[in-house]
Amino acid sequence: MLGQVRDVAGRVNRLRWAADTELSRRLFGNTLRLRTNVEGVGTALWTRQQFSDDVDCEVSRFYQENAYYRPPLDTVPKELVATLASRFDEALRDPSKVDSAYTDEAFYRQYKRPAGERVLLTQHLRDIHHTLPEIYDIFSPGVIRLIRSCFRSNFRVQSIAAWRMFAVPPTVTTDPIIDRWHFDTGSTTRMRFLIPLTPMTRENGATELWDKQYTRFLVRKGFTPVGWGDPEGVNREIEEQDFGDPRRVRNEGPAGQSILFNPSACLHRAGPREPNHTRDMIQLDIRFAVRLQIPTRQSPVKTGY
Repeated sequence: MLGQVRDVAGRVNRLRWAADTELSRRLFGNTLRLRTNVEGVGTALWTRQQFSDDVDCEVSRFYQENAYYRPPLDTVPKELVATLASRFDEALRDPSKVDSAYTDEAFYRQYKRPAGERVLLTQHLRDIHHTLPEIYDIFSPGVIRLIRSCFRSNFRVQSIAAWRMFAVPPTVTTDPIIDRWHFDTGSTTRMRFLIPLTPMTRENGATELWDKQYTRFLVRKGFTPVGWGDPEGVNREIEEQDFGDPRRVRNEGPAGQSILFNPSACLHRAGPREPNHTRDMIQLDIRFAVRLQIPTRQSPVKTGY
């Protein structure tokens, strides 16, 4: 009897989840929870009502329409990018400053593949405010105005991350979730500010995304982001028919060519890395806020996502 009740409850929850997702798909053009979308609209409206500072209207219009913006190369000065890249590379050589992820039995089991060689996949810096303090020099007056212009609001920095990504073993034909088209869940009032420390090319996995309008088209047509362990080919028909659109944005360019985007409005991914190619990245997680809150070396923010 108890087992039957659990089965019924499970079916009801799955139906509720499907209905919730379908409403978000139709109303907001993503597959996040409906409550998350509604709360995000309210937060954005509230913080914008409290904001009266001058913004770059052209940047603001572009970001509001497309949910991404690719600023000029020198937005983060090349001297600072070079310093960050050098300090980052130095920190990666110290195991006490790095969290590393390797392929292991669980990794291969996850992708339903026979166990293979142990390969390094990612390296993440720990305690960035100690290992990479120059990262706070990113927040120049120009960068602050840029982010405010995109949001049309003040902002706070939730977290900072820095990582190196390696190529996935060729024996694993299913890309990890970071290489699949996806949304970031949890909040619709965030921005990803990505600053590459290596040149971004197809070979080393330049960030790719679809603008907000085309993302909505894809999602309303039935595209569904998939996660670890999901079957391959779920979206193959849509990918074959609709992924040739020129609105695909690939952030190729020299080290320091940054990009800002809303990860709940734009389907995005890290491009697959070719063998012997790596992808070094700094990521700032930025949120709407009534009061401007800029991290400094004296008042750092957490390391992570």
